[in-house]
Amino acid sequence: IKMNFILIKNRVVGFHVLSPNAGEITQGYAVAMRLGATKNDFDMTVGTQTVIEVYHSEFVPLEWSICHHREKVKTMSYCKLIVDKNTNRVVGFHVLSPNAGEITQGYAVAMRLGATKND
Repeated sequence: IKMNFILIKNRVVGFHVLSPNAGEITQGYAVAMRLGATKNDFDMTVGTQTVIEVYHSEFVPLEWSICHHREKVKTMSYCKLIVDKNTNRVVGFHVLSPNAGEITQGYAVAMRLGATKND
């Protein structure tokens, strides 16, 4: 099974087995996924210049937003973008949400195509 996964990963998706663009998953009530770089992967400053910017966002998942008991729902989902300050290119993405897998797939394609924060 593992060899089939590696074959599909390399042939269909185009990721290398040890690619930093391959998502990592932690399963639970909400799913946490990481794509690309983390904040710790960067030396945060070069001299006195910061080389990355980190953006944080909280949101209500779409399937929870239509609930008539929404005012009782206190759980929010969380998203973080890591952006190269010089090029404005997205180099890292983190999400904690029940539908994190679907969200991460979209970001994987966008990051592979060189998406910037403005995109």
